[in-house]
Amino acid sequence: MFTVFRNNYLEECYFSFSYSPIRDDNGVWAAYSTTVLDMTEQVLKIGGGKVLRDLASRMAEARHEEEVLRVSAETLGQYRATAPFAFLYEYRAADGQARLASASVETGGWNTHVIWPFQNALSEDCLVMELGERASELSIPGWPSPPRQASVLPIRLGEHSEAAAFMVLGIHPGRAFDDTYREFARRIAEQIAIGLASARAHEQERRRTEALAEIDRAKTAFFSNVSHEFRTPLALMLVHSKKCYRKARERLSPEVTSS
Repeated sequence: MFTVFRNNYLEECYFSFSYSPIRDDNGVWAAYSTTVLDMTEQVLKIGGGKVLRDLASRMAEARHEEEVLRVSAETLGQYRATAPFAFLYEYRAADGQARLASASVETGGWNTHVIWPFQNALSEDCLVMELGERASELSIPGWPSPPRQASVLPIRLGEHSEAAAFMVLGIHPGRAFDDTYREFARRIAEQIAIGLASARAHEQERRRTEALAEIDRAKTAFFSNVSHEFRTPLALMLVHSKKCYRKARERLSPEVTSS
């Protein structure tokens, strides 16, 4: 990795080098030719793919929405050279309230939901905002300056559904927030949405199973009570029936009782 000032900013760049000897007229190696290939796009793409795979793998075991958000933040926290910070907010569309659920870095006081334009982000797939000096004390591993921008993305469980959460993702200052970077942020949000949808389905199935179990318990209790209520009068009826039968046998002839 090299830090190169190009495109009017200090950029995170990756290059590969190959060296070839150059011989003089006598066949002696006199110099080297160095070929440099810009591998920045490929390296960043590989790094982003690793983040998404790890996120999907760790989220597969999460069974509750809170756990999905926590695991997502913990995973992104391990890749701060790619995602400088991530704040995940639960969102209630009914009252428009957002609550911080998890974070990939120490939160401090600058991540308050008041500064994030969640309502504006609802109408966009990915909203970019300037951080100013808010993140001045937040360091990025292997990079000399803190993040200057963040992307705010709604997390929806369906294409046209209400937002279930929001992700605030720090933008690496050494990379242009171009279409590739924007798509990477969207894919992180989509992966979290898949985890939330899976957790919600699991919770619904758990509640359905508990409801069926409760119905079964109520049914068992009902038949047990009915059986108990009928047992006493039936026993009394049986006693009187036996008495009547004995008296009848005494009064009737043997031929009648045997038939």
